[in-house]
This record gives sequence, structure tokens and C-alpha cells, in this order.
Amino acid sequence: MNLNKVNPYVLRELNVIHLYEFKYIDKETFFNLITGAGQRTIAEEGIDRFKFYIEREAGRIDYDYFVIPRKKSNVQ
Repeated sequence: MNLNKVNPYVLRELNVIHLYEFKYIDKETFFNLITGAGQRTIAEEGIDRFKFYIEREAGRIDYDYFVIPRKKSNVQ
């Protein structure tokens, strides 16, 4: 994907993980970027989400995108 064709306002609001999840960048570009922007990505998205994509690239997880688990309700 050529990011020059993407609206610059969109790019300003998205981090590396969002660019990948919304399919603005391919997997190879994503992993090249995430290894260089790891600390910033962890600060923005949290360690769980960052770790998921590292584990996915290592082949330890079979699905492609991080899914945020639903919280259990306190109401019973």
C-alpha cells in the first residue's frame, strides 16, 4: 500500500497497529515498522496488543488480528 495515497489527517490519528488493522499497510511493512516503533506503540496500545502481534509473527498464534476481550458484567 502506498501511504502517499492515504489522507494525511487519517495518518496523523493512526499508530502502526491501527494502520495494519485497517489494512493501510501490509504485514511485511507492519513488522518492519513495529520493530522500530515498539516503545511508542506499547505506550499507545498496551503491552498485550503489542505482544500479540509479535507472537503472531513468531507463529505461536493462528489468527491475524488482536481482539479485545469483552469484560464480564458485575451485574448478575
